Amino acid sequence: MTPISSRPGRRARALLAGLAAALALLAAAAPQARAQAAPDAFAAAAFVNGRAVTNFDVDQRQKLIAIAGAGADDRETALQSVIDDRLKRGAAEAAGIRIPPEEIEAALGRFAASLGVSGPAALEARLSRAGVSLPVAREFIETELLWSALVRRDFLPGVQVTEAEVDAQIEAMGLDKRVSYSMGEIAVPDEGDPVAKRDEVQQWVEELRAGADFEAMARARSRSRTAAEGGRIGWVPASELPGALAAILAQLPAGGVTDALTAQGAVVVLKVFDKREEPRELSAEDRDQIRAQMLEQRLARQAEGRLQQLRARAYVERR
Repeated sequence: MTPISSRPGRRARALLAGLAAALALLAAAAPQARAQAAPDAFAAAAFVNGRAVTNFDVDQRQKLIAIAGAGADDRETALQSVIDDRLKRGAAEAAGIRIPPEEIEAALGRFAASLGVSGPAALEARLSRAGVSLPVAREFIETELLWSALVRRDFLPGVQVTEAEVDAQIEAMGLDKRVSYSMGEIAVPDEGDPVAKRDEVQQWVEELRAGADFEAMARARSRSRTAAEGGRIGWVPASELPGALAAILAQLPAGGVTDALTAQGAVVVLKVFDKREEPRELSAEDRDQIRAQMLEQRLARQAEGRLQQLRARAYVERR
């Protein structure tokens, strides 16, 4: 069968966002668990339709979730993630879907960029510092590509987004206004233990919300280039921010600060010093982007429904 491939660009960005979102949701799905005695790495943690999921598989997935920036170390969540990946991969392969090697490498490159590194060697080094092997990361990304291709093949023809729905989305999200933020940042590398560093920075957030001076803290603690200016970045249009970050800032009042955020090997706190709004005329390209985002959201719901079906039909034995 001819390999199923996807064009780069918007779909690639959507897939990368999907990968990041998948890892972030996995990390948030369960409370933090305390480390216990390490089990035998190659003993089975579960069986999925007769195939073993080893403790090594689960350990690697826990570390992969952490390096993605979400900071969770819950073993049960990681185990469920691996089980789901076995089901996704099995369904895609049974449908005859294959991903060309060059597409996998391109996705790895985008994943590397999301971690703030460039090139296979730099990615392998970044993963190695977190205790994750490159083949494990490659397999995770290949599985997401396989699953995405299966979902698009089966559901895309029946998913539509009308002009009226685009209009409603624009109004609901306030996209007919041009919003800008006067922002500040406190940023530190997540070297060492990313979870501990995020917890430490979250304590700074609590200090700020209790009345600590943001600019003074930025000068004293931030490692970014803006530290000398009290962390002030200046005015930034919301349209130039990642969608998830823009959504967070939209909920903040002037003077508000975010929780500790992870991005490209750093932990960051952002402050909105002020915000302003101006009317905005959306272009045809803007509307196409909104329609594409809505389409991806609907496909994600279809994908979740398919995954639930696979779970219901699978034989899974946890050890």
